[in-house]
Amino acid sequence: MQQPVDNRQAMIPETLVLDAQQGDAEALAELVALARPAAEATARRHMESADADDVVQNAMLAVLTKLEQLADPKRFVAWLRQIVVNEVRNEHRGTSRQLHAQLKLFAEPRTARSVQPTLNFRAAIDRLPANQRHVLMHRYVDGNSYAETGANLGISVPLVRSRLQRARMQLRKELPMTDAAKPIDLTPNDLHALVRANRFRANDPKVPFFGILLEAAGRAVATDGHRLLIQEIPALRELPEDLLVEPNGLEDSSFGTEPGSFTTKLDEIEIKTPTDHWAWGIRDDAFPDYRKVLPDSPRLSIEIDPALLRQALAEIEPFLGPRHPTLDGFAYLPTVEIEISTAARRFTLTSTDVMGYQAPGKGVDSRPPPPVSRWEHQASFAIDIVAGHADSFCCFINAHYLADASNAVSEGTPHTLQLFAPHTVIVLKSGDGTRTSLTMPMA
Repeated sequence: MQQPVDNRQAMIPETLVLDAQQGDAEALAELVALARPAAEATARRHMESADADDVVQNAMLAVLTKLEQLADPKRFVAWLRQIVVNEVRNEHRGTSRQLHAQLKLFAEPRTARSVQPTLNFRAAIDRLPANQRHVLMHRYVDGNSYAETGANLGISVPLVRSRLQRARMQLRKELPMTDAAKPIDLTPNDLHALVRANRFRANDPKVPFFGILLEAAGRAVATDGHRLLIQEIPALRELPEDLLVEPNGLEDSSFGTEPGSFTTKLDEIEIKTPTDHWAWGIRDDAFPDYRKVLPDSPRLSIEIDPALLRQALAEIEPFLGPRHPTLDGFAYLPTVEIEISTAARRFTLTSTDVMGYQAPGKGVDSRPPPPVSRWEHQASFAIDIVAGHADSFCCFINAHYLADASNAVSEGTPHTLQLFAPHTVIVLKSGDGTRTSLTMPMA
């Protein structure tokens, strides 16, 4: 019996998949664009359309980070569909923050000290218009998704969101600050960790990873799509659930060695120090599953002195932008080549006159013809080999991203740097294991 033809696979040439696997950025962008409709169709066969966007976004992220694992390019669409199905299975529909916790208090035994705030909250709920109260209960008490809430009440998802927003605003007006969750104490180190996370977050609110993820497991996670920072913050273990927050302010200069606290409210968290305070909004969006970009089994793990890495980066900096004139038709990125020799136990950064130029939509190998004069500058330092099965390793990387990653995990003790395939992430871990940063090499 003849097998049915997969028309979607026919639309995605095998050569396009192969080019993308080999690091062609233009081919990868085209592949993702062609793959998205297939991913959306699969997701919507398994779940409500309004809930499918996060699944599709996570699936596209998996394509970007795991494409090299696909052994047979002819099976790309089948592979993609399996990724989407797995995402559907793993999709968790979180309920919300303090509001969820407060509503759950209705059914829990109360001590004499806590009865009045609970009664105040119940009374505020009862005073809401019926349509807002019904949406609130469906979403936060029953734990339904926006789509399920809309289907149960016979209204659209945008109307669900609108009524929830109005309900939150009304509750916030009526409930005193004492009805907020108990403040969580933050050490100066915790505050500095939030500052570091703020530097790694995306600036575009339209991207799915905008904001900082505060995990109840005791971690803060932030990414701008090029760099990812994961930090252990034990105080966050007091959170009842994960929060995605939108930072507003908070810089190193804003505080010294004083401790602080943060309090979870209906739609924001409030961070306080003895001299200042900040309000960070809470987002209802889903943060992509960052664990999917954490690779296993590095080809090489090395131990480096952060002071030596900073010195090498400082030495190479004058040979980046200042030594690369503007060329028509080409953009410049502060690119260096990392070369690691296990035999010599050396870590070398290299910049050349033609390195870092790229044509729009192309990778760093789309270099212009070299100018008349040519030069090369290197900065090198000794390393210790921790583990690995590679004699050497080379890749291109944005020097400024590498500096940011190193600074984010530095506390004076040696870093562990893990290297995988040439076009997968470079991982830096702090000596005590509490901070991990990932940086994507350049194609």
